[in-house]
Amino acid sequence: MKYKIAWHSLSTKLVILFFLFTLLLMAIVGSGIRHTLENLYDQTGKAHIAKYLEYIRSDIGMPINYERASKLAKDLGIEISIIQNQQYWSSGNNIIDLDEIEIKLHKYKDGISYGGAFDDEQHFMVMQSNDIYYLFNTTDLISERKSFRAFKPLFFLLLILALLYFATRKLFAPILTIQNSVKRIGSGELDHKINIQRKDELGLLSKDINNMADDIQKMLDAKQQLLLAVSHELRTPLTRSNVALEMLDDSVYKKQLKSDIVEMEKLIADILETERLNTHHQTLDKTVFSINTLIKNVIDEHFSKDGIITSTLENDIKISADIKRIKLVLKNLIDNALRYKKEKVKVKALHNSDGITLCISDDGEGIAKDNIAKLTDPFYRVDSARQRQTGGYGLGLYLCKAIIEAHQGKLEIESSIGVGTNIHITLP
Repeated sequence: MKYKIAWHSLSTKLVILFFLFTLLLMAIVGSGIRHTLENLYDQTGKAHIAKYLEYIRSDIGMPINYERASKLAKDLGIEISIIQNQQYWSSGNNIIDLDEIEIKLHKYKDGISYGGAFDDEQHFMVMQSNDIYYLFNTTDLISERKSFRAFKPLFFLLLILALLYFATRKLFAPILTIQNSVKRIGSGELDHKINIQRKDELGLLSKDINNMADDIQKMLDAKQQLLLAVSHELRTPLTRSNVALEMLDDSVYKKQLKSDIVEMEKLIADILETERLNTHHQTLDKTVFSINTLIKNVIDEHFSKDGIITSTLENDIKISADIKRIKLVLKNLIDNALRYKKEKVKVKALHNSDGITLCISDDGEGIAKDNIAKLTDPFYRVDSARQRQTGGYGLGLYLCKAIIEAHQGKLEIESSIGVGTNIHITLP
């Protein structure tokens, strides 16, 4: 199984934080240990090293027993070099020039000093007795110990970080599940459930989100049932009102009442239509039809005298959709544009990679950006006075959006104050 590191994830941030604190802790502890060892070395270490070097010098003897020196070098596993009166001897093949190495010596006792020497590649322990230099090559020992000291803590640190990363990743894995589930619930899948069988805070959070989704579903069901019930019940008194209205003599009042009843019937029809689409109580009656023919028929039937400027497809394209509902969408959008236009309304059809896009634009006053997102909410109107001269009850765009989304399409609104409004509906 491949793991991909997400640098913005909580588990990765925790590991990085742990790593930084580990480095800080290592620096503090290492500094303390180094300070302690330096003090210990100054107090007792130097004396032990000097005594050790003196033991080796004594074993070699005076005058110098080179055979004994070779045996000591072999037994101790180091290379011994002796320089006396410009004469050089070594137990190995290494030739040392005192002028090319840096020597630091400390006085041990009369006539004898000890210390260390080094160049770019080699390290030595040194003892000087009068004019004789004893050099003990510790390059291999020091390099091995240094590499081991550097590798060992780094290895264990990386191992701990790897274990910590996978442990925190497993610990916080439900967060990604919860995030994806919340997106699905937010998009309308209220029946989706988060399946996390844990008793910690994340498990409790997933249960709370499931309960919240159930409560929202119950409230939406209750709202839909109320709207459907009220809308159905309102049709009966409206029908009786229509019958009674026909018995009255023609007058201005009868005409006004007739207009009010027609508007109420349209409002009820819009409510029932949107709820049917939202609750999937009614499926789409799809047929294949021409986009250019659709635009022409809607304008000829309802807006033949309004001077609509049209721009249809050069190569006419047919789509599969519910023609009655698409006609209703186009009629509502053109009607809205005519209501707010100054001079002209344009209807244009475009063919792109997403499908067919119908654009309805006007040159009216435009809509503030803060209000655009709310235009497709039910019963929302920019003009809160709800005057008949400036529009209906705020269900037109809500119904249009419901119809387009039922076709797996999308409705987008662009508007600028003083310029006008453009509405784009895209159908696959």
